[in-house]
Amino acid sequence: MGVDLLDIVFRLEKAFSITIDRGDLVPGFILNDKQGMYTAGGKVTTQGLDEIRRQMPSADLSSFEKNPVIWQLASILTVRTLCDIVEQKIQEKNKGINGPPYSRAEIENGVAKALCEVLAIKPEEIKPEARIYQDLGAE
Repeated sequence: MGVDLLDIVFRLEKAFSITIDRGDLVPGFILNDKQGMYTAGGKVTTQGLDEIRRQMPSADLSSFEKNPVIWQLASILTVRTLCDIVEQKIQEKNKGINGPPYSRAEIENGVAKALCEVLAIKPEEIKPEARIYQDLGAE
């Protein structure tokens, strides 16, 4: 995880009073695959890619699947995926509370604000399908 992403995560955690773990951003089951179900030779297998699609449906695997090297897993993060993670963390934190504490629009605006501040980009550059590293320039 690069410095930009760490800063973005810190801002999101503070803004929404949540905790985002590294395994939330990069599929932990891939990183911890000691039995070789999802990885082989430093790459994610077809079964691993299918499992990522199942667990992270908004992740963009289009570039990653061409050369699915494990250390490049962070490249699958999109703005939509980041919003989904924040929304999930808020829901986990607020189980049993009636009604969501934040609307999807508020979450999207919070994510956009963090991205703009850290990456020094304009709000109009932020699209749901934009990849955090390749498209928005995170390092």
